[in-house]
Amino acid sequence: LAGGMGSRLGDLTKVVPKPLVDICGKPISLHLVDYLQKFKIRNFIFAVGYKKEQFHKFFKELFHQSTDVEYSSNYPNGFSRKNLYEDTNFRIIDTGLHNQTGSRIAQVFDLINEDIILCTYGDGLANININSLIKAHYKNKTSITITAVTTPARFGGIVIKEDKIINFSEKMPVRENWINGGFMIINRDFKEKYLNKDAECVLEQSPLEMAARNNDLGVYKHNDFWQCMDTPRDYKYLENLLRTKKSFDFF
Repeated sequence: LAGGMGSRLGDLTKVVPKPLVDICGKPISLHLVDYLQKFKIRNFIFAVGYKKEQFHKFFKELFHQSTDVEYSSNYPNGFSRKNLYEDTNFRIIDTGLHNQTGSRIAQVFDLINEDIILCTYGDGLANININSLIKAHYKNKTSITITAVTTPARFGGIVIKEDKIINFSEKMPVRENWINGGFMIINRDFKEKYLNKDAECVLEQSPLEMAARNNDLGVYKHNDFWQCMDTPRDYKYLENLLRTKKSFDFF
């Protein structure tokens, strides 16, 4: 999901959309791509809206610059051996400037043949075991499974019972303080039952609330690293973390 305006990041998103904001020289969404590639995920769809032209510009340049180049006396100008993303496909889908998350997901399903997708936000990083997430989804037998993470109480929360979410609230803090961390496995039938392409369709409101009431919202608990980039403070935290650790690979 890469279409929002990211207004809470202030000046950082005046020039580029939030998923393309650099963290130590690489956009946050590409750090995410690099991590997901470890699980053999090679086909990525960016559901864009705000500053959509920046995504087209970025990916055109990416395939010119992300190359393993050898320099030697035989190749003083450089010899290109391999593009670092040569086995990866990126599809940019314009899902509307002001469309909400549910609308964007519904539009993606209308343009692909797959009956199941991994969906996440383009501004969050985590060391979630994607294979375990998928396994949990099939065990849950629900039309959607979201990853639950713990975080400070400025977010709303979800109530979990026996690997099912029985209450979903984006605004109301709850005692355990589990929240939706993204990294969702979504079946096509979730789209058919709960989503539509109307611009006002917000995944995190009626669709997930209804799925929870219908015992159709599964959960995968993640107790390790997770960090979103909602504010300049979050941005600075991630940048300092990467500068210290050199790579998100260690998570």
